[in-house]
Amino acid sequence: MAKPIRLTIKGSDASGTDAPTVEDLLGQVHDFVEMLRGVEDAVTDDGQVLVWRVTDVTMNSPISIEVTPFSPNPAIFADSRAVTVQNAVRNGFSALAAGEIRPPYFTDKVLPSAQRIYSRVLNGLVETTIDFETDDDAPPVQISRETARIVTTAAAAARPIRVPYREQGSIEGFISNAERDGHGRGVLRFRSRLDGSIVKAVATGEAFRQLEKFRLGEVWDGV
Repeated sequence: MAKPIRLTIKGSDASGTDAPTVEDLLGQVHDFVEMLRGVEDAVTDDGQVLVWRVTDVTMNSPISIEVTPFSPNPAIFADSRAVTVQNAVRNGFSALAAGEIRPPYFTDKVLPSAQRIYSRVLNGLVETTIDFETDDDAPPVQISRETARIVTTAAAAARPIRVPYREQGSIEGFISNAERDGHGRGVLRFRSRLDGSIVKAVATGEAFRQLEKFRLGEVWDGV
């Protein structure tokens, strides 16, 4: 059987207790397992095979939970697969702590879970320790508030700055599509007569009322 991983989750409260809230405890465990699943998808080409089960819970202060990978099919030997996934996740945490934005195998499915783990350490938790009990005796991953600040600051700096839409002028062209965008707004896409580029137009009220007279046939004919 593959070796387990132990998560130790330490909370903070004004009364002096280090017991985490239910939401923080379950959130850390859930997001960590989601990271394991996402990395497994990234390092293999046959989808998820490993099943992660809670094999031990220690109620000492602070609370720790042990999760162990199992193969759903006794005929499938998945120990080497589990070691590959665990090493990739452990190395990814180390890379994030060093300021790297996207470690190997940390896909768009994995990174949000990792960011939530760090965010909880800054908002309610004091520390989360992840002990990968592998054969190389590597030290546990310790996510402190200092480490969480490094990771969240690096992630924020890497996000693109959102630029609002601005009115640039007028366009002469042809209607190419009518749709709704991700905010539920009605939009039209125009093909510029001059260079063929596609321009997205957002408008409300009377701005669109003037266009309702057009029929689909006219659009298809290049109105």
